[in-house]
Amino acid sequence: MKKSWKKILILISVPVSIPFLILLLIHLAPQPPIAAMERARHKLSLAGTEKADTYSKKLYTEAKVFYDSAMVNWQRENKTFLYVRNYDKVAKFAELSAKKSIEAAEN
Repeated sequence: MKKSWKKILILISVPVSIPFLILLLIHLAPQPPIAAMERARHKLSLAGTEKADTYSKKLYTEAKVFYDSAMVNWQRENKTFLYVRNYDKVAKFAELSAKKSIEAAEN
């Protein structure tokens, strides 16, 4: 009788613990800097609508280069294993792109 309870407990605990383990693994995965990239894309678009590509070509080009660098680094990180990804460069380039876009739009 004792062995049967042990088997029943194991059979119940395994299916219950698997979803918790999956949720824990999802939670531990690094999050991509989506908000920073959206901000950079928005600021770059705003600078483009304000004709920064004509009046402040150098700053606008730098902003585009930083945005492209962020995208390339993001794609590179997405090719690595999920739990060893490091999105620091992506966030840094996105922030630089947003900063240069704002400068270009103001200029």
